[in-house]
Amino acid sequence: MFYEKLDELFQTSIEKNLFTGAVCSISVNEEIIYKQAFGNRLVIPKDTTSMKSDYKKMQANTMFDLASVTKMFTTTLILKLISDGKLRLDTRLIDCLPQTTHHNVNEAFASITIKQLLTHSSGISAWFPFYSQLHTDFYTIVDYVLSNYPIKKVVTYSDINYMLLAEVIKEQTQMDLKDSLNKMLVDPLQMENVCFNPTNTDNIAATEFGNRMEENMCRERNIAFNDWRRKDKPMVGEVNDGNCFYYFNGESGHAGLFATISDVLTLGHLYIKEGKHKGGKYIDENLITMSLREHVATRGLGWEISDVFPDGCGHTGFTGTSIWTIPSKKAVVVTLTNRLHTKEPQSIQSFRKNVHHEILKYI
Repeated sequence: MFYEKLDELFQTSIEKNLFTGAVCSISVNEEIIYKQAFGNRLVIPKDTTSMKSDYKKMQANTMFDLASVTKMFTTTLILKLISDGKLRLDTRLIDCLPQTTHHNVNEAFASITIKQLLTHSSGISAWFPFYSQLHTDFYTIVDYVLSNYPIKKVVTYSDINYMLLAEVIKEQTQMDLKDSLNKMLVDPLQMENVCFNPTNTDNIAATEFGNRMEENMCRERNIAFNDWRRKDKPMVGEVNDGNCFYYFNGESGHAGLFATISDVLTLGHLYIKEGKHKGGKYIDENLITMSLREHVATRGLGWEISDVFPDGCGHTGFTGTSIWTIPSKKAVVVTLTNRLHTKEPQSIQSFRKNVHHEILKYI
């Protein structure tokens, strides 16, 4: 059975310290054909007094910091607003974010559309530590970014695109992002554990020991920030992403959501069912179909279309998470790992490809 080979891929990867734990689930026609938890959600190194390490077992219902998989929830909210006639793909930011007043923002937003944000073709810079200007208005920082990192006419995967989409959602719903998410997505689709800033941390996978990687990113750019989280304990229940944690207080369109694997599967099911939920239309079928095809280099509407996701499309998260939808097979695969919860975090792209190709042999 392919289950045995799949189990082996996860166990071997834990032994190689790619991550300390993982959960994987596969559904076909909404039927779960595989669901397994591996390793540990939390590993605390040996205490100098007791000389014992502390291990917390991974469970099938462990919650994960989804990191950039959050973007697919944001994408779905935007598609819902378009489906309901509140926006269009060609709506310009200057027309749906009327509160923007800064010169460079207005100049750029006059041509940037919702579709360009969804497909990462806006040309906006990939990343900037908003927390380095912690008490500054969001659009003032965006203005600074646009002034110092000019828009380039190339596809650039950008967190800032999805920060802006979150602002669009808040403007269109006249609610904060959490309430918009709950009213428009979590409640209608009956997701049980999707949330920002979880209050119960008893069963959440750990991530980094401090924002070590972002510290390096700031150092490389000569950008100062001094209020980093401590490095002697891992983050558990606190969003790993620095901009989301320090600047957006845990709620953003590019990162911040925590969820179980079942909830992420539910999101994937919406796309393999042409936007239907429980027999009724949630998002227009044509819009769902459009979201799953390539519009610009490797990009659908939110989705990534690349060799990481053969015969379909998907999205990854920096913490080690991913969702993969295969419409032709009515299949959804979700793999959640805590790859940052290691001494020296490594890329897991090869692992993801191996898992996906193994699964594709049998579904």
